[in-house]
Amino acid sequence: MEAVEGMLKQMQLSEAEKKGIRIGGGDPSRAKQAGPQAIGKVLAEKPVSAEGLAVALGKIWCPIKGVMCRDLGDNHFLFTFLQASGKRRALDDGPWMFGKDLIVLADYDETKVLEEMEFFFIPIWVRAMKMPLGEMNREVGAAIGSEIGEFLEMEAEEDGTVVGQFLQIKVRMDIRKPLMRGVTLFVGAEGKPLWCPMIYEFLPDFCYTCGIIGHTDRMCDIKLKKDEVQQYSKSLRFIPEKMRWEEGSSDRYSGGRAVMPWRASGSGSRGSWGGGSGRHSRSDAPSWRISEGGRMANPQNVARDEDEVTSPLKLTSSPKGGDAAKRALF
Repeated sequence: MEAVEGMLKQMQLSEAEKKGIRIGGGDPSRAKQAGPQAIGKVLAEKPVSAEGLAVALGKIWCPIKGVMCRDLGDNHFLFTFLQASGKRRALDDGPWMFGKDLIVLADYDETKVLEEMEFFFIPIWVRAMKMPLGEMNREVGAAIGSEIGEFLEMEAEEDGTVVGQFLQIKVRMDIRKPLMRGVTLFVGAEGKPLWCPMIYEFLPDFCYTCGIIGHTDRMCDIKLKKDEVQQYSKSLRFIPEKMRWEEGSSDRYSGGRAVMPWRASGSGSRGSWGGGSGRHSRSDAPSWRISEGGRMANPQNVARDEDEVTSPLKLTSSPKGGDAAKRALF
């Protein structure tokens, strides 16, 4: 928008051009008819299919009625939620990934042009490790969360305390900034320094050189000098132990955050909806595609990457409804 304003200052507008047209402030019922909406941007190098997004995300966000997805170009999409609760989950939960590509969501604002919308913030759960047992409480968790991003909530007992291996903190994080590998705590009256490492749940691909989400070290502008080592590693990412498809479900993690890595050969469908069908894949292979007619083609001999980001499903219980319910979760 700054470039546009600069261009307008240099232009000599005619009287007709300067006259202008007043818009907005129209029928408020129009927004209600459209339904709850949000704008999403997929951080992918290749075009993504609107149809694939609608089917995969509709299954998670609005499992009964699905979502509508319209391609706005350059991997920007307009999502219309056919269930009111779907928008809350899409914006408040996450992070959401389409294959290995991060989906950044922003609330729909009819007064803004697409270029004005910011796709910089994602909600994410962070584990603060190696905490002093006596300092594992909501106050400390909020202080740590505020250093990482905007503190949202923390899992704790009713009295605000936690005793365990880590604090589990939810923050809204700016993906333009390098990941925080940890925080330094000064403990006790003496202020003894203690390093508290961070582990991020469902952390998308990030650069091991600069620590920023959205690209890998192969695409990074920063080039390491001789004998210089990368400051980031996959140790920041929560990687669950090997889990089978039939093992368990969870409350907060139900459905997972990694969705089908479908791709389109072109810019995708202009308007698609999904939610009642489609199966979720936990493969990292980026070559799932939509063939003509919307059918899914599965490449042969797909290998699983050890760095795959999957949902840490609890292994202690099984979802209701047997196999059908298990398939619905994925």
